[in-house]
Amino acid sequence: MPRDTLNAILAAHNNTPRKCLQKAQVALGPKLAAYSDAIYLDPRLFARVKALNDRAAAPKLNPEQAMLLDVYYQRFIRAGAQLSAADQATCAISTSGSPRWA
Repeated sequence: MPRDTLNAILAAHNNTPRKCLQKAQVALGPKLAAYSDAIYLDPRLFARVKALNDRAAAPKLNPEQAMLLDVYYQRFIRAGAQLSAADQATCAISTSGSPRWA
């Protein structure tokens, strides 16, 4: 990254009021978490990723593709895709902004 670009980013970051960023995080945090849950807890999407992961060697993926598949498979697992529907509901963030892990 060119030094001028880095300096511009740092200057913009330092000049942005912290309270403004905090308000945005409070307002958008629950929405972004719900969006993430909708993706990573979708059983049909997880089934597709799991099927690819289970036969990762068969399609002869190159190393970069295999790593990317593994990264996303692990993200689904860590988000709770293998949990039961009841456990997923317990772990998912509610629209009221309660903690993700109850």
